[in-house]
Amino acid sequence: MLLLLPLRARDGQAKSGRELPSFCHECGHAYPWAGKRLQAAKDLADELDELSDEEKQKLKATLDDLIPDTPQTEVAGTRFKKIMRRAAFLAWLLTQNSAL
Repeated sequence: MLLLLPLRARDGQAKSGRELPSFCHECGHAYPWAGKRLQAAKDLADELDELSDEEKQKLKATLDDLIPDTPQTEVAGTRFKKIMRRAAFLAWLLTQNSAL
């Protein structure tokens, strides 16, 4: 994942930015801007009322492997999709029950 850094010309107009990496190519740790986005995603996971506490923990752990490009990224992607499909299904069930 790359972050685009906007640049401003002297006239104040935005110009194309340069891409900043989200993770250190040496050690793989997230740069501060990527770490903050990752933490925000984890905070949002806690707001998914349709998931159990165990599922929320799995989702947050999955995010750690989903963002950087590692051998676990594909596994994390599959796990993420499963959890999100379940959350969507449970949300749909709640809307059906409230409509009755």
